[in-house]
Amino acid sequence: MLRGVIEKGDARADWSLEEQGQLDLDLATTTHLCKNAIASLLDGCGSSSFQLADPLQRHFRDLAVLGSHLGNDWDVVVDRGARFILGLGRLPTDPLPPRRRTS
Repeated sequence: MLRGVIEKGDARADWSLEEQGQLDLDLATTTHLCKNAIASLLDGCGSSSFQLADPLQRHFRDLAVLGSHLGNDWDVVVDRGARFILGLGRLPTDPLPPRRRTS
Protein backbone atom coordinates (compact mmCIF):
# COMPACT_ATOMS: atom_id res chain seq x y z
CA MET A 1 0.00 0.00 0.00
CA LEU A 2 2.61 2.55 1.07
CA ARG A 3 4.86 1.88 -1.91
CA GLY A 4 1.97 2.56 -4.30
CA VAL A 5 1.10 5.81 -2.52
CA ILE A 6 4.70 7.00 -2.71
CA GLU A 7 5.02 6.08 -6.39
CA LYS A 8 1.76 7.84 -7.21
CA GLY A 9 2.88 10.95 -5.34
CA ASP A 10 6.30 10.99 -6.98
CA ALA A 11 4.66 10.69 -10.38
CA ARG A 12 2.17 13.44 -9.46
CA ALA A 13 -0.50 11.19 -10.86
CA ASP A 14 -4.21 11.75 -10.30
CA TRP A 15 -6.08 9.38 -8.02
CA SER A 16 -9.21 7.67 -9.28
CA LEU A 17 -12.23 7.69 -6.97
CA GLU A 18 -11.76 3.96 -6.49
CA GLU A 19 -8.14 4.47 -5.39
CA GLN A 20 -9.16 7.32 -3.06
CA GLY A 21 -11.87 5.18 -1.51
CA GLN A 22 -9.54 2.24 -0.96
CA LEU A 23 -6.83 4.45 0.53
CA ASP A 24 -9.34 6.09 2.89
CA LEU A 25 -10.53 2.67 4.05
CA ASP A 26 -6.95 1.43 4.49
CA LEU A 27 -5.93 4.48 6.53
CA ALA A 28 -8.99 4.37 8.79
CA THR A 29 -8.54 0.63 9.33
CA THR A 30 -4.87 1.09 10.22
CA THR A 31 -5.68 3.89 12.66
CA HIS A 32 -8.34 1.85 14.41
CA LEU A 33 -6.14 -1.25 14.60
CA CYS A 34 -3.36 0.83 16.18
CA LYS A 35 -5.80 2.38 18.66
CA ASN A 36 -6.99 -1.08 19.68
CA ALA A 37 -3.44 -2.41 19.99
CA ILE A 38 -2.36 0.45 22.29
CA ALA A 39 -5.55 0.07 24.35
CA SER A 40 -4.81 -3.64 24.78
CA LEU A 41 -1.26 -2.85 25.91
CA LEU A 42 -2.55 -0.30 28.41
CA ASP A 43 -5.10 -2.78 29.75
CA GLY A 44 -2.29 -5.25 30.38
CA CYS A 45 0.01 -2.69 32.02
CA GLY A 46 -2.46 -1.29 34.51
CA SER A 47 -2.81 2.28 35.72
CA SER A 48 0.95 2.90 35.94
CA SER A 49 1.06 3.16 32.16
CA PHE A 50 -0.92 6.41 32.38
CA GLN A 51 1.86 8.24 34.20
CA LEU A 52 3.34 11.09 32.18
CA ALA A 53 6.76 9.40 32.12
CA ASP A 54 5.35 6.32 30.36
CA PRO A 55 5.49 6.60 26.54
CA LEU A 56 2.39 4.40 26.13
CA GLN A 57 0.12 7.14 27.48
CA ARG A 58 1.46 9.53 24.84
CA HIS A 59 0.86 6.99 22.07
CA PHE A 60 -2.63 6.40 23.44
CA ARG A 61 -3.45 10.13 23.40
CA ASP A 62 -1.94 10.69 19.96
CA LEU A 63 -3.98 7.86 18.47
CA ALA A 64 -7.13 9.07 20.22
CA VAL A 65 -6.70 12.48 18.59
CA LEU A 66 -5.86 10.96 15.20
CA GLY A 67 -8.85 8.61 15.43
CA SER A 68 -11.21 11.47 16.23
CA HIS A 69 -10.38 13.28 12.97
CA LEU A 70 -13.18 13.23 10.40
CA GLY A 71 -10.87 11.41 7.97
CA ASN A 72 -10.84 8.47 10.39
CA ASP A 73 -14.50 8.51 11.44
CA TRP A 74 -15.47 4.94 10.67
CA ASP A 75 -19.05 5.64 9.54
CA VAL A 76 -18.02 8.50 7.25
CA VAL A 77 -15.04 6.67 5.76
CA VAL A 78 -16.88 3.40 5.12
CA ASP A 79 -19.80 5.18 3.48
CA ARG A 80 -17.61 7.31 1.23
CA GLY A 81 -15.04 4.58 0.51
CA ALA A 82 -17.69 2.05 -0.44
CA ARG A 83 -19.40 4.54 -2.77
CA PHE A 84 -16.11 5.37 -4.47
CA ILE A 85 -15.06 1.74 -4.86
CA LEU A 86 -18.49 0.75 -6.20
CA GLY A 87 -18.46 3.59 -8.71
CA LEU A 88 -21.35 5.51 -7.12
CA GLY A 89 -19.42 8.80 -7.09
CA ARG A 90 -19.27 11.75 -4.74
CA LEU A 91 -21.98 13.39 -2.68
CA PRO A 92 -22.17 17.17 -2.20
CA THR A 93 -21.20 16.59 1.47
CA ASP A 94 -17.97 14.72 0.65
CA PRO A 95 -14.67 16.51 1.22
CA LEU A 96 -13.26 18.15 -1.87
CA PRO A 97 -10.81 16.09 -3.91
CA PRO A 98 -7.12 16.81 -3.29
CA ARG A 99 -5.75 19.62 -5.46
CA ARG A 100 -3.02 18.82 -7.94
CA ARG A 101 0.24 20.49 -7.27
CA THR A 102 1.39 22.63 -10.16
CA SER A 103 5.03 22.93 -9.17
